[in-house]
Amino acid sequence: MTEIKLRQSGGSVSATLPREFTNALHLEVGDSVYVTVENGRIILAPNNPKTEAVLAATRETLREYREALHELSK
Repeated sequence: MTEIKLRQSGGSVSATLPREFTNALHLEVGDSVYVTVENGRIILAPNNPKTEAVLAATRETLREYREALHELSK
């Protein structure tokens, strides 16, 4: 586990990711990442257009079959 310092950046707080992390995930300056909090941890995940397309299709499928899925869950 690597420790990094948080810094004030205007009205926000920022963290600088070590190069080894950005290299491992093929991230470059200007790339977008998803940020979530899970079980008291901050999770950063690369924004992958293919992943976004799969998530959008999954949301649409769940919306379309919501009632059937609800019945199946009983």
